[in-house]
This record gives sequence, structure tokens and C-alpha cells, in this order.
Amino acid sequence: MAALAIDPGEEETNVRKLIGLIAGVAMVFALTLPVAAANDKLTICHATSAENNPYVAIKVDAGAGFAPHLSDNEGNSPLAGHEQDFLLENTDLETCDQVPDTEATPLAPSVTDATCEAAGSLTLTAVEGISYTIEPAYTEGDSGDFTVTATADEGFVIADGAQTVFDVTVPAALDCPDGAEAVAPSVSAPTCAAAGTLTLVAVTGVSYTVEPAYAVGDSGEFTVTATADEGFELSGETSFTVNVPAKKVCNEGTQGGNPPASPEVPNTAMELPAASQVPLLAAIIGIIGLAILVGSNVMAVSRSRR
Repeated sequence: MAALAIDPGEEETNVRKLIGLIAGVAMVFALTLPVAAANDKLTICHATSAENNPYVAIKVDAGAGFAPHLSDNEGNSPLAGHEQDFLLENTDLETCDQVPDTEATPLAPSVTDATCEAAGSLTLTAVEGISYTIEPAYTEGDSGDFTVTATADEGFVIADGAQTVFDVTVPAALDCPDGAEAVAPSVSAPTCAAAGTLTLVAVTGVSYTVEPAYAVGDSGEFTVTATADEGFELSGETSFTVNVPAKKVCNEGTQGGNPPASPEVPNTAMELPAASQVPLLAAIIGIIGLAILVGSNVMAVSRSRR
């Protein structure tokens, strides 16, 4: 079998073609890789402290490098120094300076009521992007009129129509006397004519309610509840349960439960002498009888002599 002969010039030509093909493929990869890499980039707007340049645009790979600016640590919060950073997600924007500020709406402060022990208190309501100033300066325990003014922080703008100035009055501590103490009600005893009476004992700073409603003449069980008037603090017992007795059931004509005295009946019988007087009386009668008898005998003797 005859061997195939290869022309040295043709072999050189084929090697050159292969080299050219490899070079062409390498060039295609070289041209396309930057485009792919460019498409995998993200723009981070990094906040600065400069007023004339508040943000710096930083391009990073989409798959790595941007987490520290946004949510790299525990709790999904930005790292220190990157709290105001954000992604430039709007593809229509070319620079970070074109990003509009975030709207924020201030909220009115709250004021609590004063007590006997302390003045009211002024509390500011925190809103992201809003700072407050108070005039005159306020500290806990102060009272009077104050003006609270809200301003927008850097990167924020106050929403259209939102209120930014709030005038408030913090009340001073109440001028309270020493604590008031309720006194238990009194109940009088009933009579044949009327039920017992419920009487409330008046105390400065204390008001009473009676349940069920009570009117003079009512009887039964009642609950008296004491409450402190404005500016007073109640101490001691505040609820009293009492029983008002109904009027007595008395016999007709009785007064106050005692029967009337029996009427006097005249004594028509002959009075008998006292026992101590009987012997004396018998002696007198005996003497009189004896005198009569003696007198009769004397008269009889005189007649016989005649």
C-alpha cells in the first residue's frame, strides 16, 4: 500500500488556519465578557457627610460586595457608617444626586395630665427622618407653654401640607390637700310612724353614690360608694353596705311601741278601815254599847220606884 504524501506547504497553511480560528474565538470571548460583566453590576449610593456631595455612586458586582452597605449583619441592618446607603434601582436615573428625598410626616407631641405629686409631661413622637426642637427648652417636671417645631433630616422632605409647628401646654402639679377619707354613713332606728333613715356624712373632697337609689322612707339594703373629687386622693375604705330597717308594726293607738296607760276607774265601794284600826274601833263600839246598856238599866230602876 502506497503512503499518503503531505505537501509541507499545505500543512503549514492548515496550522495557520487553526491558529487563526483559535485567536478568533478568543477575541469573541474577550469582547463579550466585559459586556456580561457590565450587565452584572449594581450601583450603590453611599451616603457622605458632605453637603455639596451627599452621595457617592459605587458600582459593585451583583453577586458580591454590596451586602455590607445594606444588610450584612445580624438583624438585617446596615453596618455602622452605611445606614443611609441605598441601591440605585431606578434604571432611568444616572447618578445618586437624582434620587428624590423620602417624604416624612411629623406627628404632634403628647401631653399627660398633672397629678398631686407631679406636673404633666411632654413626649415627642419619633418619626424616621424628622427632628424636633422645643422652645423654651423643656425638661421633665417643667410646666407652661411650649412650641415644638419639626424639621426634615438629610435625605428626607416633609410631606406637603403636613403640620410642622405644635403649640402645647404642660399643666403644673395639682394643688391638692392631704388625702381625703370617706366616713361610713349612719342609720337611725325605726319608729311606729317611719322607717329608719340613711344619712351620709359630708367630707370635703369626697362624693357619694347610693345603690339602689335611696329616698327618705325607703328601707332595705343599700351600698354607699365614695369617690374622690377632682384634685383629691381618697384613702381608707370606699364602699359601705348598710341596712335601713322598715318602720315598726305597733298596736293601734300606741306611741313609740309602748302600750297606753289604763284609764282611772272611780272607786264606788265603801272604804274599809285599815287592819291596824280594827281593835280601836271595836273598843269604842264596846264602850258605847256598854254605856247604852247601863243607861237602859238605870232608867228601868227609876220607873220601878215610881
